[in-house]
Amino acid sequence: MKIHTTLPWNAFLVLTVILIFGATMFYRPRTYGIDILGVCAILVALISSTVLARKLKEADVKLDAIDKAKTEFVLLASHQLRTPLSTMSWYIEMLLSGDVGKLDKEQKKYLDEIYTSNRRMVALVNALLHVSRLELGAFATDPAPTNIIDIAKTVIREIRLMIEKKEITLKEQYAADFLQINTDSKLIRIILQNLISNAVRYTPKKGKVTIEISLSDDKAHAPKILISVSDTGYGIPKGQQRQVFTKLFRADNVKEKDVEGTGLGLYIVKSIVEQLGGAIRFESEENKGTTFYVTLPAGEMKKVKM
Repeated sequence: MKIHTTLPWNAFLVLTVILIFGATMFYRPRTYGIDILGVCAILVALISSTVLARKLKEADVKLDAIDKAKTEFVLLASHQLRTPLSTMSWYIEMLLSGDVGKLDKEQKKYLDEIYTSNRRMVALVNALLHVSRLELGAFATDPAPTNIIDIAKTVIREIRLMIEKKEITLKEQYAADFLQINTDSKLIRIILQNLISNAVRYTPKKGKVTIEISLSDDKAHAPKILISVSDTGYGIPKGQQRQVFTKLFRADNVKEKDVEGTGLGLYIVKSIVEQLGGAIRFESEENKGTTFYVTLPAGEMKKVKM
């Protein structure tokens, strides 16, 4: 039977130091031109750094496991919350539209408040769900013939109440010859949902939002989907523009205003666009507005399972 014994790393280090320096008691500090004490110091430093590196690696592994557990919990909780919140939203919209009876002014006011709070919670839950999936690598791609313009129109219908409430002028410019593209409609929807809702949210009352979707006409290269969403909103301060796609970022100028947001939307959009093999950029000027440009490959997309 073998007996395994393991010394604590600090005890091992102390013992090593004692043995090395003890050995120098029997030899002169310099033997054959070799500085024994110097060699001992180097050995101690090497042993210390090796042990420290091992400890740091073990700590990193533990932290990664903790982060993964937290992300999985957020993913599960967000998934369970999304369905009842979405159901509530549908019923509130039915009430506000008068489908189940006419509302008086006071009833409509209360329902508007409930609807606004509900939409805020739905947006937060969706954002947490998307971030969790991205961090776990759980965003599969399932390409199918997709009409991106139809998706954009659906997204606009979903936020029509917010557009009307803020009296936003919405301009839509779509290529007349735009055909179906083999891509993942679910991921395209997330991109458009975040960009369009952000444009409306961060544009003051009676502002303007423009959405353009087309195909590149560069015959020398593979066709690309071109999406741009511009607004006449608050804009992004020049000194903070490098942070736009970082997680939880919200510009200082919108924090001062009563504008809801999670700071996760553009982080999600950039991650998905890059996963699809595309690119995203923007131009912005504070108090004048922002335009986001998305370029996506229009070629055949491969299905990816997670």
